[in-house]
Amino acid sequence: MNLHQILLRTGLGIALLLGASQASAAPVTLRLLPAVQNAIPSQTVNLALTINGLGDHAAPSLSGFDINLSFDSSILTFTGHTLGSLLGAVDDVEASDLSLGASGNTINLAELSYLLPTELATLQPSEFTFATLSFRVDNLPQFKQTFVFFESIKVLSDENGEPLQIASLNGAQIGNPIPEPPAILLFGLGLALLIRNRRRDLVA
Repeated sequence: MNLHQILLRTGLGIALLLGASQASAAPVTLRLLPAVQNAIPSQTVNLALTINGLGDHAAPSLSGFDINLSFDSSILTFTGHTLGSLLGAVDDVEASDLSLGASGNTINLAELSYLLPTELATLQPSEFTFATLSFRVDNLPQFKQTFVFFESIKVLSDENGEPLQIASLNGAQIGNPIPEPPAILLFGLGLALLIRNRRRDLVA
């Protein structure tokens, strides 16, 4: 982490501490979407990190976050992230990307907005995607699943730097797809016809 990131993370932490005396009344939900998806090795999958329960172009709004997510690095490779634009443009003028990326089985995503509360309210609906994560599937056997889930929420702050209450955290499942039922039925029917015909040939 460079000096710039250290200073900005310190500012994010101070903002949270100053607002910690009174948490925002409205609880929010954090989700990784899609909640369930299929993939096979060598495919890329994307997960949208969304928040729901904010004011609809009104307070409360999201102004900063510092979140750790967990994944199985023996199955998935984290290939990168993008941040949304509803905390401001990430250019060190409206917002800063403070994310540390992946280390082992943990991904850190963090952002701090410099916009005013009224500016955040103008931008943000009650639900939106504030980050997108990309993974490459390396080793996921057929019929198996792997999960990406929330490890810890270090900071989730509203427009005044006060902590947002969290109602629930919902992770995501990635599975290697099993054969479709119609395909299994057709295979079984074809096998049965083949066996019947061979028996007829033997009897004849």
